[in-house]
This record gives sequence, C-alpha cells and structure tokens, in this order.
Amino acid sequence: MNRERQRLFNSTGYGRGRLGAHLFVVAVIAVAIAFPFLVTAGGTQELEAQEAESNPNPSADREYALEAFLNGYVGLEGEIEGQTNPVLTARAGETVRITIVNGESMPHDIVLEQHGASSEVVNSRGSETSVTFTAETDDYYFCSVGSHRQAGMEGEFRIE
Repeated sequence: MNRERQRLFNSTGYGRGRLGAHLFVVAVIAVAIAFPFLVTAGGTQELEAQEAESNPNPSADREYALEAFLNGYVGLEGEIEGQTNPVLTARAGETVRITIVNGESMPHDIVLEQHGASSEVVNSRGSETSVTFTAETDDYYFCSVGSHRQAGMEGEFRIE
C-alpha cells in the first residue's frame, strides 16, 4: 500500500479494526431486538419446520420393535416379545413408531398401506429402519419386498 492510502486506511479506523467491531456490535443488537418479533410473527412455523427436518424421528406415543425374518416379524420387547406377527395396537390419533431390525441377510421393509406409511428397505443382518405415522384406522403391516408378504411377513394393526 502506498503511504497516502495507508494514512487514509489508518485514519478511518479500518486499520485498527474499530469499524468492524462497531458493525459487529450493531448487528448483534439488531438480531437480538428482531428475534422475538420474528418468532411471534409466524417464525415459529419456520422454526418447527426446521426442527422437524433436523429430527426425522419425532417422539411417539407408542413404539414397537420387531425383528424381520422371511417367515414373519418377531416382537423384540414388552408384551409382544417373542410373538410372531403380533397384533399391534394404538388409540386413534396417537403417533406410532414401528422399528424393524433385519434378522437375516435378505432385504426387508415394513408398510402400512391404509396409513400411507412405509420404511426404507434394510438389506443386511442387524440393520434397522422405522416408520412413524398417526394411527387412524385398522390396517395390516407387511413386507413389500418380493413375495415376502405371501411368505408370512404380515400382521394386524388395530385401533383400540
């Protein structure tokens, strides 16, 4: 930098970082003042949407865990432990999460057609996936891979 530019640079405060610090403080104050208004002026919907995106597994009122085999789903815990294709229940309006753990090295998933809910396909033994939905009506849960449903991978979901 030539001497004249250096003198101008230093005299405006840029050289000593004063202006940058002042602008930073003003920006922080402006955000602090505006934040409550953003939240009350519809910003909560945006925050909730961002929260939902960052948490694809919202809390559930009912949770079930099943191990997936070609001859059926086996309950892993609670009242359904050890049962093949147990009847799963919930009250209308409850959020339900069903997690499946692949018990073998063939692909499986879980689908509830009436609820429009389906999980990803898990391909390897021990891998897991889940489906979360709002209980609305009686339904069946099943594996949609190949002829797995016909081989025995189907159970009832009932509204209590």
